[in-house]
Amino acid sequence: MFRSTRTRTGVAAAALALSSAALLGACDPALHGDIEVIVAKALEKDAGRRYQSAGDLAADLQVLCDSRRRLG
Repeated sequence: MFRSTRTRTGVAAAALALSSAALLGACDPALHGDIEVIVAKALEKDAGRRYQSAGDLAADLQVLCDSRRRLG
């Protein structure tokens, strides 16, 4: 039983590695735009294309929040 569970887990992991996540805007049009780009970068599979630190992610989120406050 353990072996077949491990095999299924490996198959699932391989499938996830080959697939790409849907962009937020495809799930909810209200989430299209800058937030979609930020989330996609945070979830990027290639480590070189992801945020290199939580601070980098926070900085982009702060810019987004600041720009929305100016517009709102």
